[in-house]
Amino acid sequence: MEQISAFLSSGGKEWKGTPTELAALLGVDMKPNALTRRLNVNAGRLLDEYGIRYESSRSRSERTVKLTVDQA
Repeated sequence: MEQISAFLSSGGKEWKGTPTELAALLGVDMKPNALTRRLNVNAGRLLDEYGIRYESSRSRSERTVKLTVDQA
């Protein structure tokens, strides 16, 4: 969670991509499905403690993660 917060505070207000891209970007040694599961479980904490909104969507070909700094 801290790595995501640090990345968004230095890189902009929004990031969108696949869980594989996010894991590589953060430099974590974690499988993409495990990262997605952890984000799903901690979505409330991510919003409450860090002000980052997490959204996940799936198309036929891939899963997409969207992280946005909450303006509220």
